[in-house]
Amino acid sequence: VLFASEMLQQPDCKAERAPRYVQVIHDSASDAVGYIRNYLESQAQSREQAAAASSSLRETVAWLVQRYELQLEARGMRLLAPEPRDDGQVAISALVLRQVSENLVTNAMKYAPSGGELELLVRASSPGYWQLVVMDRGPGIPASKQRELFKPFRRLTDEDPANGLSSGLGLSLAKQIIANAGGQLWYEDREGGGARFILELPQARDGVAPAGTTPSE
Repeated sequence: VLFASEMLQQPDCKAERAPRYVQVIHDSASDAVGYIRNYLESQAQSREQAAAASSSLRETVAWLVQRYELQLEARGMRLLAPEPRDDGQVAISALVLRQVSENLVTNAMKYAPSGGELELLVRASSPGYWQLVVMDRGPGIPASKQRELFKPFRRLTDEDPANGLSSGLGLSLAKQIIANAGGQLWYEDREGGGARFILELPQARDGVAPAGTTPSE
């Protein structure tokens, strides 16, 4: 919302982009209300109901591209998001998956240097699991910070690139949400430099396994 409203305030804002910025503001505010409603409803939701949820990793990546393409461009970053061959149906609410995955994207935008690249990749993991991989070419996470990476109220650097808007809770909450869905979220140093966050989730009950694999029992 802040990004789109700031772009609309620029005197050189292109008229043809204004409707898209307005749409970003509307959609972001709607999602924020949805996150709150989802949290409240989840308190009364059974584990069986949660496990029955399903969402598409392919659709999630398409949503991330649509939502963040302009912001990445404004920061001089290139977005690489090859269309997945498989849909990647996973056992988690679509709204919750978007909430977690956009946290990984916005972290890359904040901490990766201008002029870098951000890559989103969907792939099959061990039988019955799918992964969404978010990779950048930033400085990566120092070894001294990696142990505290998913602890609450921790930031990736000593300085807050969000100018006081970061709570230091994003990665901690993301890991907890994914764990509650039966998955995992972890960090790896990227070969050649950069950061790689891997979000792994169980395949949805009605999901189609990729070629050469079988769904988990």
